[in-house]
Amino acid sequence: MKRFFPKIAIMIMWVFLLFSSVRIMTKSNLLTNKNTIHVFTFPEQFSYEALQSFEKETGIKVIVHNFSNNEELIAKMNRTKGYDLITPSDYAVKILNDQKLLKPLDKSKLNFYKHIDPFLLNRSYDPNNTYSLPYDWEVMGFGMEKELLEKQKGSVSWDLIFDKKNKHSIAMTNDPIEALSFASFYLTGSKQNLSAVEITNVKNLLIEQKKSIEAYTAIRGDYFLVSENCEIALAPSSFLLKAIKQKPSIAFVLPKEGTFITIENIAIPATTKNEELVYKFINFIYKAEYQAEESSRFLTFPARVDALKDTSTNGAFKKALLDTRKEKNKIHTIDMIMTEQEARQAWVEVKAS
Repeated sequence: MKRFFPKIAIMIMWVFLLFSSVRIMTKSNLLTNKNTIHVFTFPEQFSYEALQSFEKETGIKVIVHNFSNNEELIAKMNRTKGYDLITPSDYAVKILNDQKLLKPLDKSKLNFYKHIDPFLLNRSYDPNNTYSLPYDWEVMGFGMEKELLEKQKGSVSWDLIFDKKNKHSIAMTNDPIEALSFASFYLTGSKQNLSAVEITNVKNLLIEQKKSIEAYTAIRGDYFLVSENCEIALAPSSFLLKAIKQKPSIAFVLPKEGTFITIENIAIPATTKNEELVYKFINFIYKAEYQAEESSRFLTFPARVDALKDTSTNGAFKKALLDTRKEKNKIHTIDMIMTEQEARQAWVEVKAS
């Protein structure tokens, strides 16, 4: 038997090397199969039921990969090939496009384009929607107990989370570009391209605010409110609306100076080789009935205006949407107010303070 040991050892070594090479390859290039597309997206962007329905209807398999924030998406797009569809937020579209990582959309292949809400189109990050298309959206607002809102006489300001005189425990977004944008809006209004002094002021404001932060989180703002671990949560509307469903004593309100919407978009990576399959998937997920179902499930606002009438949502959802539309002249999208390097450095200093 001993004479077989070297052969066995060699076989094991080759199997190990082969397995290792496959693992290394899949880190930079996703393995693709016929009739399969890879979608890189936020968790809970597409429901399992919808993906199963699409696969049953078309025979096309969808493999979903999740990222937790836009920074992770941008980083992986720079080192991994094989994604066929991604869902970047507003400012991430511009970054990815500047890096030549996106393919122009062929709108002649989109059978729903005329139904997209004009409110969401032609935004600064992609003025002609050449590379991206809104899929769903939310509005950033404050969640708090109605009792606290009454003390504010029914109206809230960004002062509530940024003025150091207000001593409230806060759940704050963990997205650095969002956090820097909100602080900048508080200090400078809608100004773009901040000076070095203004960037320092924004950073110092966030460092001062940190004393009141219970947690940096966007997707768990509802938990911190319902569990009473914080008094105020600044978060996307869907999470705060979930909190209201669990605890009706919670209110959702927009700051009186104005606020921001976050738009999740679909975009096609420049390296995809499955465009035909991707367009079939896009047309499926933009069906009015599908958008209505997903909006009802996740409490996000659908991009299709005609999908709203079929959503199964509560009064808080409709009020948040109505309030946003009423204040549309005070609603902004997240833009790059400083370079990526400046934003990264500022956020590191905030978190390290």
